[in-house]
Amino acid sequence: MDKVLYSESKGSVGGLNSVLTLDAYSGPWDKAAISHFLKRTTYGHTYEQIGELEALDHESAVDLVLMDLGMPDPPVNYDQDQDPNVPLGETWVNVMPTAGVNQNYRARSMRAWSTMVPLTSGLSVRERLVIFWHNHFVTADIGDRRLVYDYMNLLRTHALGNLKQFVKDITIDHSMLRYLNGNQNTKTAPNENYARELLELFTIGKGPLVAEGDYTNYTEDDIISIARVLTGWRTYGFNSATNPLAVGFDLNRHDTESKQLSHRFDNTVIENAGEDEYKNLIDIIFQKDEVARFICRKFYRYFVSDDINETVEAQIINPLADIMVENDYEIAPTLRVLFLSDAFMHEENRGVLIKNPLEFAASIVKSTHVDVKEDNYLANYALGTSLFYRLRDMQMEINNHPSVAGWTAYYQAPGFTRMWLNSASMPHRMYLSDRFSKYSYNNAGNQYRIDVLGLIAGFSNPYDPNILIQDLALLFYSNSITENQVNFLKSVLIPGLPDFEWTTEYADHIANPDDQNLMNSVSGKLKDLIGTMMSLSEFYLF
Repeated sequence: MDKVLYSESKGSVGGLNSVLTLDAYSGPWDKAAISHFLKRTTYGHTYEQIGELEALDHESAVDLVLMDLGMPDPPVNYDQDQDPNVPLGETWVNVMPTAGVNQNYRARSMRAWSTMVPLTSGLSVRERLVIFWHNHFVTADIGDRRLVYDYMNLLRTHALGNLKQFVKDITIDHSMLRYLNGNQNTKTAPNENYARELLELFTIGKGPLVAEGDYTNYTEDDIISIARVLTGWRTYGFNSATNPLAVGFDLNRHDTESKQLSHRFDNTVIENAGEDEYKNLIDIIFQKDEVARFICRKFYRYFVSDDINETVEAQIINPLADIMVENDYEIAPTLRVLFLSDAFMHEENRGVLIKNPLEFAASIVKSTHVDVKEDNYLANYALGTSLFYRLRDMQMEINNHPSVAGWTAYYQAPGFTRMWLNSASMPHRMYLSDRFSKYSYNNAGNQYRIDVLGLIAGFSNPYDPNILIQDLALLFYSNSITENQVNFLKSVLIPGLPDFEWTTEYADHIANPDDQNLMNSVSGKLKDLIGTMMSLSEFYLF
């Protein structure tokens, strides 16, 4: 798998030279800008979709990707014919496990569904936000897949909604209660796991250590008090064939005494409020504007750049957080301002992030019209399961993060998204792009490949090799490519030949579409070109 990544793009993974702000972007709304916008807000976009957005202005395009969507169809049983309660092709999400029947099929179904929903999503930012929130409100190792389904749909429900309500709902989510031991948190044995992560990872963040046990935003004593606030919640029905799933509040296990918070929360005292006490706690936390700043930094790193310096903090993070607070922590209005901003659209922020494995797979599968056989649930789910394991090999296992902090690429400085690329993950990326582009991805008796002739048929001028390469680069890369790069790629398409050789051969194929030899010759050249373009470092950036 030895490959040399030929890189000469003007973009790079690194810092900025310009002072960028939240001011509305005033640059050209051209194909390059639209392609960048779609790379950052959707999972894999097509050349045709770039054309669709050319008919809109920037503001209308932002409103389009922020539109609310209905829930996707639930996952189905696609390969277990021994469960009398869940026939093939039917969903299992509201059905208790059947005694005596191996339930591993639900895990396979959930893996396939979690992979294929984003890979078949349209012009919407929601699925990218589902992964963002999945990496923010982490749960993992949840064996009952009904809980995983409910958790993922909770993320979808709130992805563009109200963050304060989101935190309230995730606090008593069945998966979260099990993952961070909230269901074991009682007045006689308080468990601090969720209380700690609620502050450190989910809402306000630590901030620098000021004194022993005292961080900038909260203290260790706050964690103790908050754990007491959260006592009393229980979960029922996990993996049970007889008892339904449920979350309940047991007043007998709840600490009914007053809870004193520290000076970080204005020495507020939380009085007993039974099953509503956690809501009061979260309202108190959200009175601190640092919650908005903490979340907006994560938005910026995910959607814009991982380079947050003092200027970015002052010019972008702080005013964006103010907008979030002014909108009572509504997510959509906050992201609308960000997506319309100069910081989001500026050329210096294009191609500065490395695609995570799901983004990488989407840029191969969705952007090139690979037939994922959505009308054939058996093939669709089998492909989803296979791709799930490919993503895992690339170190992104959905629903099974390495820790409660999420994937290291989203929090570990200074590497951040560079951490997706290493000696273990790179061969798997190369394999995936090679199989789809040059050969075929074979799975469950089906072959999946890029229809290279169909892909270029809608391009602006596929007869001209220079324009053809530029159009492919527009789709695959984040920055315009140089004349040297065009010449290098042309040497792959038509090695040592003048441009008119491609023009003539492609025109002959169009004139004689049934000539198999011509079709094979043109297709073979395009496969080599696209395979090479996907092997270059530019393809790994977005």
